[in-house]
Amino acid sequence: MEISSSLANLTQLNYLRPSTCQLPGQIPSWLANLTQLIELHLSHNKQGQIPISIFELKKLESLNLYSNNLTGTVSLHMFMKLKYLTSFFLSLNDISFLPEPITNATLNRFVAIGLGSCKLSNFPDFLRNQDHLQVLDLSHNNIHGQIPKWAWNTSKETLMYVNFSHNLLTGFDHHLFNFPWPRLKILDLRSNKLHALPPVPPPSTLVYLVADNKLQGEISPLICNLSSLYFFDLSNNKFGGMLPPCFSNFSNSLTILNLWGNTFDGIIPQLCGEGSTMKMIDLSQNQFEGVLPRLLSNCRMLEFLNIGSNNLNDVFPSWLGTLPKLRVLILRHNGFYGVVGSPTTMFASPNLRILDLSTNKFTGLCGNPSPKRCENPKPSPLPTSSIEEDQDSWFNIEFDWKTILMGYGSGLVIGVVVGNLVTKKKQRWFLRTRKVQHKMCKRQLC
Repeated sequence: MEISSSLANLTQLNYLRPSTCQLPGQIPSWLANLTQLIELHLSHNKQGQIPISIFELKKLESLNLYSNNLTGTVSLHMFMKLKYLTSFFLSLNDISFLPEPITNATLNRFVAIGLGSCKLSNFPDFLRNQDHLQVLDLSHNNIHGQIPKWAWNTSKETLMYVNFSHNLLTGFDHHLFNFPWPRLKILDLRSNKLHALPPVPPPSTLVYLVADNKLQGEISPLICNLSSLYFFDLSNNKFGGMLPPCFSNFSNSLTILNLWGNTFDGIIPQLCGEGSTMKMIDLSQNQFEGVLPRLLSNCRMLEFLNIGSNNLNDVFPSWLGTLPKLRVLILRHNGFYGVVGSPTTMFASPNLRILDLSTNKFTGLCGNPSPKRCENPKPSPLPTSSIEEDQDSWFNIEFDWKTILMGYGSGLVIGVVVGNLVTKKKQRWFLRTRKVQHKMCKRQLC
């Protein structure tokens, strides 16, 4: 079903937002009849080219064509015809955007710009003079080289969402100790070629994503100032050294901690305090050593824990069985030793789906149905936490467990992985950052 042509008669219409209806087909040319339109949101499922008639809607303030199958070429001059336009989103299409030179006198003052997947090779120069931007998306382009010095002065006091991910960026043209945007909420620099340590984000930051780069060095202790940090992803880089001990300070805000694929060493710091909101911890493929911190039992909301491929040396952590929401536990390729605890203790959580104990030094099982009696391990677990679960948390991560359990057998409740069956790809299904970004952007900016 396409957008009904009967809407063409509603010439006094101010707002048209059929995006959530996911209506297919091309963008109709009769939209030009709706001369009083202020907002036009047509994201999802549209195809073809952007009709020229859209640029005749002189009162348009917001144009959202995000995530369609639109093709063709559009230029900045076309958008300059819309004198009241303050936000436009073209991201996730197959559009070529031409950021032609334009005088500052005729340039709109934009609040939000989405030019992801628009085949850009450089930072559009017209952004240089923007001072009211709150949202800037330049992701999934071919922007190469260093982030220019002038970019740090763009909308210095207003920017809240910055997405430069999936480009070919190599570094920063200007040495900065801190990012200059005091209101920043979400920063996404994933999947570039960054090799120099990025500036420290401001305390306002909720989401900080720099995965899949070539970053090296130690985490700055100034990261401890991020008191509201929600999603922290440094995975697949070359970071090293010890983690700052302040990570437990984030326990009332941090929900996703992803550090896999680096060279962090030393002991794992306490990550969860009373009232922890942590749902995912991935510390795999590092060089952590020592024992598993017993205060992980405070992570009452934890659903995913991967500490595989480290140098941990500890007994089987049967105390993790007290975590009521735990679904995935990966301990593989460490130095865990002794017997594996009683299933009635370890598998107490009804939600556990994947357990990977392979490539350790375990000597067998104890407890029913095994004839071997379980003894109290040393060191002994901490007392049961009295944390009350936060049922009002606005953030919700969705899982596709049918995908996770595929290949583990029909009707299987717990997949005990005894070989190298859980690959990196299966583990990383958990991290659907696109959904996270849009949910958080909607909550924080709208």
